[in-house]
Amino acid sequence: MNSRIDTDSKQKVLARLMQKTARGDWQAFSMLYAMTSSQMFGSMLHLTNYAPVCEDLLQEVYLTVWRRAGEYRPEKANVTTWLVTITRNRTLDWLRSQSAGMNKLTSEQSTEALDLASGNPTPEDMAESFSEEAALAECFDQLNPQQRQAIFLSYVKGHTHSELAEQLNSALGTVKGWVRRGLKQLKSCLQGNGGEA
Repeated sequence: MNSRIDTDSKQKVLARLMQKTARGDWQAFSMLYAMTSSQMFGSMLHLTNYAPVCEDLLQEVYLTVWRRAGEYRPEKANVTTWLVTITRNRTLDWLRSQSAGMNKLTSEQSTEALDLASGNPTPEDMAESFSEEAALAECFDQLNPQQRQAIFLSYVKGHTHSELAEQLNSALGTVKGWVRRGLKQLKSCLQGNGGEA
């Protein structure tokens, strides 16, 4: 019961952030990203099993969210469902474009990708998505502050590694390491929580 209340409360917050994002509020968009990106990243990892590609795809997904926030209709779906749909569609587009060279995908993952080709999550998909949400948020919280900040500034604010190094007053190699190790730790945590990242 409490879990359901928490989910409903979170969706209300996300809906307000989405409305503000549609009006061009960058801070609201940053908060939306912070609250949802780890789950979207986890969904991508589940389908592709390849973190470097997921990093690029995640940026593309949130650029789409920024541009299309005004198209979101709360009466049709909650924010998480809308984001999952965009995320899966973009990931599936990439999988299709790479189909000839994607021997790394297992037959089970390939079947799942085909099942999701419509881009409309089933009720079972959404139930799984909501149950994974807490684990994904917990994994992101386990990153050290430097990793969280570096990933946040890189993916939300769109800073290059050089800009991050300057803003965080750290060496370029150090900043790259924070991002790389943070993403690796996130993937490892998701796998350890029973996910198939």
